[in-house]
Amino acid sequence: MTQYQSDKIKIISFLSIILVLYIHSSFHDYPHEIQGMLFNHYLQVTISQCLGQCAVPMFFAISGYLFFLGVKGVDDVWKKMNKRVWTILMPFLIAAWFLPLFYIVIENIPVAAIFMNGGGFTEQFTWKNWANIVEAVYIEAPYSPSPWGFHLWFMQDLIIIIIISPLLFYLRKALFLNKLAGVMILLFVSALSLSFIPLRSICWFMLGDLCLSKEGKSLNFKMDIGVIVFLFVILCICQASFVISNSVFTILTTACGLVALWKCYDLVVSSSFILKEHKWLLLACNYTFFIYLYHEPTLNIVRKLLVVPFGHNCLSFAISYLLSPWIFTIIWVGVGVCLKRMIPKVYGICVGGR
Repeated sequence: MTQYQSDKIKIISFLSIILVLYIHSSFHDYPHEIQGMLFNHYLQVTISQCLGQCAVPMFFAISGYLFFLGVKGVDDVWKKMNKRVWTILMPFLIAAWFLPLFYIVIENIPVAAIFMNGGGFTEQFTWKNWANIVEAVYIEAPYSPSPWGFHLWFMQDLIIIIIISPLLFYLRKALFLNKLAGVMILLFVSALSLSFIPLRSICWFMLGDLCLSKEGKSLNFKMDIGVIVFLFVILCICQASFVISNSVFTILTTACGLVALWKCYDLVVSSSFILKEHKWLLLACNYTFFIYLYHEPTLNIVRKLLVVPFGHNCLSFAISYLLSPWIFTIIWVGVGVCLKRMIPKVYGICVGGR
């Protein structure tokens, strides 16, 4: 991998986490939030739904490429799996406790409690036995398909993918016989659904490797970037206006968005660009994973505080929505820098050595 491509992955990962923050900064269509405010509704749909739908698939695609990079045989896969115990599994095991424990602290501070969504964690920890608590922390919370730290579903899926990666290695060899056919097969399979296997996540993981790897024959698929962006915009308009809404359509829209984002980077960023020469951007990129792991439920405080000065109105919610991800990022990078300086070993374990 060249330095340019390494920098590209870091910057696109950072932009993707900003989109994730926009998704989680959205206000609900409730009477006490943005119900009836059409401008706010379509603003959030445009950023969080249309653009935001590309964020997590991009993480899977990059993860797939990096996982199989340099892998020559199944022995290399086992080595990568061992490394992921410390870089993926350990951070997940630690971060999963952050949301419930943070809620317990906040619930006992009356002034702060109004800035949180949900609640009752203190009570749940009181009456639940530890088996139920561990299940809710790591697997599935009551009345939810996700753990209490709902944003960590990406980590859950990634851990499952890594566990079955020896099987995926042999599937990869078959897909690389004809990359274009492999892409079409993966896009088709991603529209299917199995309750116990994250098929769509697996497909994005494999697509990232298939499309970005230099191994095998080239895809020989060429399309002007302007056409791809135009197609993505049209698909997003249809999606936002609910003209078409199904899993196949969503997958096609997301695929176009991923290609558009990846290709647009090359148009905007010079081939001579060096990330290390831009210290503030480099600093932000170094804390992408930390922001992802610990942005919930802390982001809620920022987005709700920003509404307070302006009151319950369209402009207030729009300002909060647009600014919250960036303000939170600045704050959380600062928190990460402080933790890394004060307790470097603990911080390193929490973020998998990043």
